[in-house]
Amino acid sequence: MKALFRILLAAVGALALLLVCGVVYVTTFLDPNDLKPRLAEAVKAQTGLELSLDGPLSWSFYPHLGVSIEDASARLPNAGAGSTPFASVEKADVEVDFSSLLVGDVSVDGINVSGLQLDLERDGTGRGNWEQIVDHMAKTRGTLSNDKERPKKPVSPSRAADQPLGIDIASLAINGGRVHYSDAASGANYTLSELDLKGANVVPGQFFPLSMAFDLESTSPAFVTHVSLKSRVRADLANSSYTLENLVANTTSRYPELSGDREQSLDLAVARVSADPGQQIYQVDGVSLDGEAYLPRSGDNAIPVGLDFSARADLQKGTASVSDLSLTSDNDFRLVGHLALTGLDKAPAYEGQVTLAPFNLRKWLEQHAGATLASADNQALTRIALDSPIKGDMNTLMLSGLDVSLDDQNFNGQAAMGLDGRRIALTLAGQSFDLDRYLAPVAAKEEKTASLKHLLVSPAYAAVEESALVPVDWLRQAALKLSLSINQMTAKQLSLGNVSLLVEGSKGQHALKHLSADLYGGKALIKGGLDVRKAPIQWRMTDTLEGVKLEPLLADALQKTAPIKGTLAMNGTFTSQTNQRDSLLNNLDGRTQFKVTDGALLGQNLSQRMCQVVAAVSSSTSAREWADNTPFDALSGTFVIKNGIAHNDDFRLDIPGIRFSGAGEANLPTSRFDYAINAGFINTADPAACKVSDKFQKVDFPLHCQGAFSDEPGSWCSFDRNGFQASLAGLAGSEVKRKLQKEVERGLGDKTRQRINDKLGEGAAQELKNAINGLFK
Repeated sequence: MKALFRILLAAVGALALLLVCGVVYVTTFLDPNDLKPRLAEAVKAQTGLELSLDGPLSWSFYPHLGVSIEDASARLPNAGAGSTPFASVEKADVEVDFSSLLVGDVSVDGINVSGLQLDLERDGTGRGNWEQIVDHMAKTRGTLSNDKERPKKPVSPSRAADQPLGIDIASLAINGGRVHYSDAASGANYTLSELDLKGANVVPGQFFPLSMAFDLESTSPAFVTHVSLKSRVRADLANSSYTLENLVANTTSRYPELSGDREQSLDLAVARVSADPGQQIYQVDGVSLDGEAYLPRSGDNAIPVGLDFSARADLQKGTASVSDLSLTSDNDFRLVGHLALTGLDKAPAYEGQVTLAPFNLRKWLEQHAGATLASADNQALTRIALDSPIKGDMNTLMLSGLDVSLDDQNFNGQAAMGLDGRRIALTLAGQSFDLDRYLAPVAAKEEKTASLKHLLVSPAYAAVEESALVPVDWLRQAALKLSLSINQMTAKQLSLGNVSLLVEGSKGQHALKHLSADLYGGKALIKGGLDVRKAPIQWRMTDTLEGVKLEPLLADALQKTAPIKGTLAMNGTFTSQTNQRDSLLNNLDGRTQFKVTDGALLGQNLSQRMCQVVAAVSSSTSAREWADNTPFDALSGTFVIKNGIAHNDDFRLDIPGIRFSGAGEANLPTSRFDYAINAGFINTADPAACKVSDKFQKVDFPLHCQGAFSDEPGSWCSFDRNGFQASLAGLAGSEVKRKLQKEVERGLGDKTRQRINDKLGEGAAQELKNAINGLFK
């Protein structure tokens, strides 16, 4: 046993002595600096780069035998000695296979690189400075030592420098690397720093493990990302093909403009990536991306995002395809589709299909966009879906057969948009649409006020008032064509039929060609325009209403019994100049006329009230039957609007035997009005009218109406005593007044007072007497 142990020790000692002698032999008779010309020649032959080895090449013995290279750089062909290197390293340790050295073959066993610098640039024509290297390498395939048969017999060390280099690498490590990329055409500027790369058993044509980590920073757009990845890689340099399997990557990023200092994470998994630059075929299979993102107003709620797809590109044929595309998020958001691309070498175009499965947009927005939706229907926007073929080119995206579901309402049509965001064309048609479901709920009082103001002033004015701020800079460059048609529509509680909308514009001039609809037995037509070419921007609007039945319109608008019926006709023209919501009314100018025919004031009879008062005053009686309503021949007027003030001096209401006329103004910005209205008796043969003496036909009964549109209509008007006194003063002198006062006193006897109280309420007779007596003082 002792003898065997001694024999083993002797063998080990002899082997160690042999290794030492081999190292001494190699390092004595083989100077690594003799390899500089061969290394430079090999690099130039394979890549076309001019290699400069300014630092020394020296042997390293621990922990591995190898060569250490310092201060090495490579310049592009014809770049010149004073140009910025395409690539450089501060230090590189190249480990060599000792057994290969013994037979005169210099084979790389491992590489460790520190301080790698790489500058990638794309010029204004789109050509990258690395493309000339790729082109050169494509012409020199098959010149590496791995592509040739290894020498079967030992080669003299003196001839080792003449032998081809092997690139079987047991280990590869790059530490602290930096890669800079810039694009002169797009202005993109990216810096990859702190690059750490590790590989093992790097053998051409065989899979080897590879791991990498780096930081990526951009200035436009601004972001910082840390990336780490692992994969199995195969590089078949002889056939110029590359494959990655089981690629896994993780990123954490910061986008200041989107998420401030919050980090966003992303995990990527790819089953297989293959590239054949020679055949120009590239393919990725089983891509799965999962992460989270933040919107500017999403608060601390991250948006989960998932993306899955596979893709293939054949650049020789100029084709590509994306299959099994699936984009997902929470609240059941799922967009699926596929794409086929052609003409990649000339004029790229694509077509395919996209489908958005039904999902709850309301909940998604409330959770991630910081938006609390206050809609009249709390179930609005809870089911959104979309399906359409898709096609386009590098300038335009088209949805040629658009099918949209909005809750229980369906629309179909087509859409096209410029990828530069400046061109939009949309055509949609639907059977029905209830706009009120998606508007904020309005208090009943506000609804009544808004509807009344829109009726008196103009529907067109309403459209202008409710417009939001417009994106002027975008509209100056945008080209728009928007078309909408809906069979039945509800808006502001009004029912509209056969709604048709067309908007067109470009170069800062945009026109509402028409907004037309069937409206309660009549027609409504609105036209308008917007000029944003210079400040202040200019608005214009015209509206026309014909044959509109007021009773059902007001019943729907006010959500109660209508106070008036008749057939409405209206037309108006308006302009304004501002891009601020609060100053649209202040700058509003225009003119609108309205007329109501074959009408009646519902639920009240003005003829009855006035005739009963006159009968009571004149000591007469009225035994006739009165209708519940006040029919009238015509109600009309004209508003002239200047700087938001609507002036009217031709208000007229004609009822049998009585005529109302008036003048006043309404301040649209403040929603207040002030009106003087006179009521007077006229001769008429209409049996619905009451007969009064000639002296009463000469007396005006004035009313003063003022207040806000938001006030109750019953509080708007009151009897104008001063006006009535002035009216009487114009009839005759004091004698006439005294006679008239006596008739009033005589007429207001007990029986008359009782009749007035019965008709107008307890105490009404005394109030009337006091008021009339006051007029004669």
